[in-house]
Amino acid sequence: MRRRTNAHRHGGRRPGMTTALVLLVLVAAAGCSGALRASDKSSDTTTSATIATLDDVGAVGPAETTAAAAALADGAASPPTNPPSTAVPDAAAGRMIIRTAELAVQVADVAAAAARVQSIVSAKGGFVAAQQGDYAGVPSLRIVLRVPAGSFDATLTGLRGLGRLTSLSTSSSEVTAQVVDLDSRLRTKRASADRLRTLLGSAAKAADLIEIERELSSREAEIESMQGQRNVLADQVALSTITVALSSTQPSDVRPPARQKPSFMHGLRGGGRAIVAASRSGAQAVGAVLPFLPVVLLLAIVLRLVRRRRRGTPASVPPPQSPTETSDPN
Repeated sequence: MRRRTNAHRHGGRRPGMTTALVLLVLVAAAGCSGALRASDKSSDTTTSATIATLDDVGAVGPAETTAAAAALADGAASPPTNPPSTAVPDAAAGRMIIRTAELAVQVADVAAAAARVQSIVSAKGGFVAAQQGDYAGVPSLRIVLRVPAGSFDATLTGLRGLGRLTSLSTSSSEVTAQVVDLDSRLRTKRASADRLRTLLGSAAKAADLIEIERELSSREAEIESMQGQRNVLADQVALSTITVALSSTQPSDVRPPARQKPSFMHGLRGGGRAIVAASRSGAQAVGAVLPFLPVVLLLAIVLRLVRRRRRGTPASVPPPQSPTETSDPN
């Protein structure tokens, strides 16, 4: 009896122990899933934080840019460690200045002066960018030249000798600070793009891949835009712009006809021209109406035939009455 009672007691404890084990397994599974979610969130946060801090590495502030520009102006700066790959003037070589000039010259022959301008520019290593001429009245020609910056003064001296100089204006604009700032920003953006490409190769989650590709596309677009600005500034520094306006000292041979006083012959010629104009107008009206003439004639013939038929038909006469019908019955 005691053995049976102990067996019953042990049999009653087994369901309670099973329930406790199940609860422990569920709690452990929930903890593992929470840890996995926390690790996923932490990895996402780490990826976003890494991408956000890419542009901060190697960035140069306004104070550093201004100091670098001043050092370059004094010729004491050293070349950048990662210069742009494009073959454009380097800001570290010295001050970068954009020079332009406009001058007006009066010449005896505009065409001959234009040929001399072409020869002067070709000798200095430049070219003609655009030209626009007006040969009505006093001939004139406007030519836009691009010459190397080192040949700017010599080209101006040659153009002054074309004829009588009537106006001259020159301007200079220093863009050293802008170029230094663009170079610094380009280095930072390129380094950021390289790090993003490294992250793209090691990313394992689809969300991380999408975010990295979006950021990489944004960096590449910014790099292209800044590189375009840098190229424009470098082109303006390397090639100065000179606009020369050539005008002739003599008017053109094409002159308007002299105005004559009115006379009898003028009136006669005017009347003859009026008659000719009226005749032409009348002929034009006849030509416009002529295509409708056959239709009008056909309608007229049809109407005439209808009228003839109506006239040839005799009028209806009432039948004669008999004597009996006309006599009085009384």
